Amino acid sequence: MAVKITQPARNLREELNELRTPTGIAGEAMMRADTPQEQFNLIGAGRKNLIINGAMQVSQRGDFTTPSAVSNTTYFVDRWYTQYDGGITANTSHNKNVLVNSGYTNTVKVEATNTNADARMFVRQPIEATENKGVYAGQTVTLSAWVRSNRSDTRLVCYDYASGSYIQNSPTHSGSGDWEYLSWTFTFSSADTQTAGRFAEVAVALVATSSVGVTSISSGDYLEFTNVQLELGKVATPFEHRSYGEELALCQRYYFAETANDRHYLTQYNASFKGGFYSFPSVMRSTPTIVTKNDVGGAVTLIATTPNSVGYYIASATSDNTAHYIESLTADAEL
Repeated sequence: MAVKITQPARNLREELNELRTPTGIAGEAMMRADTPQEQFNLIGAGRKNLIINGAMQVSQRGDFTTPSAVSNTTYFVDRWYTQYDGGITANTSHNKNVLVNSGYTNTVKVEATNTNADARMFVRQPIEATENKGVYAGQTVTLSAWVRSNRSDTRLVCYDYASGSYIQNSPTHSGSGDWEYLSWTFTFSSADTQTAGRFAEVAVALVATSSVGVTSISSGDYLEFTNVQLELGKVATPFEHRSYGEELALCQRYYFAETANDRHYLTQYNASFKGGFYSFPSVMRSTPTIVTKNDVGGAVTLIATTPNSVGYYIASATSDNTAHYIESLTADAEL
């Protein structure tokens, strides 16, 4: 016996249009994700940016608002340091409230002050190796930043300590002098190694195309950047903004600087000994190098320095009403 099946009429044209409805950038990124963990990262569940101070909020070493010379391989704005090869010198500035991509942020700018035909110019941040270094080994990551430059060989760079080489083929700025968004996906070496606590280093650099080699740099050539993000996965997601307080605490794991008003007064322990003890605001990466400034009352001796705190004393301090103090100190545990 024949059976007749009926169903409501369907508008195939409307259904086809629904299939063509754009999913948007976020939806497309979710569909391209290979794993649930990558989708988890895309929706912003938990912290994702491996870069510290990517929006250039913290600058404990100085304000650098006036362009000034910063020596080669010297930290300036927190967690970022310079590298100039080929005898290049440059002025560095920390610029506040710069309009980038319809929003205001801080930036770092480095401008060459001399000319050399065989040179390179980097601003770098080392990525600390974890106790379980394999958390990064073999992982695919995406590096992104807003960049402007007058050179078309300004690019994003990554040095992989496991392979002992630069990872190449990053995108370049057009050299137009306008703000441009650069993003680049690559994979770390699967080797579980590190050097001096560093797993890798990322940088914005003026270097030769793809080879990360030397190029001709002229006085006035510059690179400027902000909102640097390094995240697991193959998709560049919106920049993760952190509060100033949170960013400062992350920076103080590596470097801590007081102002001239942060005095440490020494307590009288006996007739010829005054001392004190200070706990750092954050537990530092390792036992730091301490520098005291404007010691009043005699030469200060440091004792019992740990990643948590430092002790100090003046052995010649007499038992009187004279104030003995350290005006301020810095603690440096940078990679």
